[in-house]
Amino acid sequence: METAYGQNNCRDLMKLEQNFGFRSCFNFVPERYEVSEILQNELLSNRFEIGVHGLNHDGRLYQSEKIFKKRALKINQYLHEWNAVGFISPAMHYNLDLLNDLNIEYDMSTFDTDPFEPQSDGVGTVFPFWIQGSPDHKGYQELPYTLPQDFTLFVLIKY
Repeated sequence: METAYGQNNCRDLMKLEQNFGFRSCFNFVPERYEVSEILQNELLSNRFEIGVHGLNHDGRLYQSEKIFKKRALKINQYLHEWNAVGFISPAMHYNLDLLNDLNIEYDMSTFDTDPFEPQSDGVGTVFPFWIQGSPDHKGYQELPYTLPQDFTLFVLIKY
């Protein structure tokens, strides 16, 4: 397992944000990078939030419903262990119906409009919206992002 890139950077960002009265959500990939319990406790004790960013960042989370459901069990375990209520999919892939299998309050895997994303069908709004659940899951709030991703800016557009 790799060490999470920039765990010390998390501490620097925490200090910077605290100076301005902000608090962010730090999203971690649970089965690709080691996220120390010390860092998790430090983030939570300073009123920052921890989110789950996929499971292992291999691009296969939505390859099939069977794969997603199997991984959802592990993702839910990390959500519980990390006291996390938010999720964001790697590479901005999403399937809003399948995400109902996660025990989340919100998801940030969609975008408003961005034809350069790997899954280029944006949700067409900048406003949060509710995804209705099922009898087993209460549903969740979807929070679309509105800024281009670094890959789009630096690799595709060469900005």
